[in-house]
Amino acid sequence: MKVQLFKPEHFPAAERAEKQAAMFPRELFASLVANARARGLLAGASVFDFEAVAMCRERADFIKLATREEHNWPLRLAAWFTGLPIYRSVDWRRVRRKPFRLPREVTLGCIPEYPTELRPDNFPYNLADKLPEPFGWSSHGPYGMPCVIAAMSGASVVEAHLKTTKLDPEQAWSIKPATFARMATAIRRMGR
Repeated sequence: MKVQLFKPEHFPAAERAEKQAAMFPRELFASLVANARARGLLAGASVFDFEAVAMCRERADFIKLATREEHNWPLRLAAWFTGLPIYRSVDWRRVRRKPFRLPREVTLGCIPEYPTELRPDNFPYNLADKLPEPFGWSSHGPYGMPCVIAAMSGASVVEAHLKTTKLDPEQAWSIKPATFARMATAIRRMGR
């Protein structure tokens, strides 16, 4: 389970009002982690600043680095020094050779469009050809097929946004619980 620990000022001015509405209250992070663990889940966060990295170091099981932070080496190294596993997204369309991977990192390919259109050139075929092992896929669409294709391509991790309410500001690129369950079942049947 993952939340995003961003602040509106991390985004361009035109996106800040929308991001303000979607901002996770940082004071609830400790209880979110406790609730996830009580349900047998690992808990972490996408981090966008050093304060969020410190919160994860104290409480979380992993750290996620978003595609927009792909070249933010100070943040990446701060995350690495926590000793936690890191899931790091890279723009799949721009990968020309396998990106450098730090120890404890899993590189996730993604299409950073919200929502990502469901079309063949956006599918994660041949992940092993472009990403260092271990690798995965980060999906930004309301469907599970790209994550299933990624698992078929050898991904050890898939990430998908889960829609929990009709008021979710990210619902356009989030999977409904029933779709998520079908996706998870398909991936488990592959032995992943």
